[in-house]
Amino acid sequence: MNIFGEEHPSMWAKETTEKLGKSTVGMIVPEGTPGASEFKPLRHKQKLHDDVGYYASYDGRILSISKGKKNRKPLILLPKRTQSRDKWTSNNGHYLKPPAVNLSVPVGYYDDYEYTASTSGSGYVSKNVTKPNIRFHRASIQTWKPFEEWCHEADPPIPLEDWDKTPESVKKFVLESYYVDHMDDDTSNACVDNLRYCTPPRNSNYRKGKSGGPK
Repeated sequence: MNIFGEEHPSMWAKETTEKLGKSTVGMIVPEGTPGASEFKPLRHKQKLHDDVGYYASYDGRILSISKGKKNRKPLILLPKRTQSRDKWTSNNGHYLKPPAVNLSVPVGYYDDYEYTASTSGSGYVSKNVTKPNIRFHRASIQTWKPFEEWCHEADPPIPLEDWDKTPESVKKFVLESYYVDHMDDDTSNACVDNLRYCTPPRNSNYRKGKSGGPK
């Protein structure tokens, strides 16, 4: 149940014209409000993040609702932001890394993962908060199409009945190893319709036909 008493955990929000850094100030509204988008509890590392105020939309935006700071306005973090350049190829020029954002979660929030503690410009290291980095495209597909439920659409596909029979140790390995591919090659397009789960080789330029190789 959400803050409006609606029988689901999603939040509906609209963007305003107000900006705060790279983010847009959002307005939380009831379901069905014209112009509003649904944001489901963000899923990362097989864990829902609504308890720390993070939600993801189908088109790849992240809604941040402060759970600890009074009077902080909801923020909508946009994947269309400055991207850093990676390796250069003769065919495609510089590869633009998928945009990412740092979340803010309590120390010990993840059972199996440790992240660098939050630091200030003065070098102070927080004992209470860590800043895991998450890419927008992974947040959107993991939230709206969890691998465990959509592995049959991966490349190569894993039938759901095969996944159900897979040992937990192997599932853990797969969940920590798969790639998420941008099918249109635009790494800023984090819409779920543009994404697919795949193996590392099938995410490569060669396998996608970018260097004269087969798709």
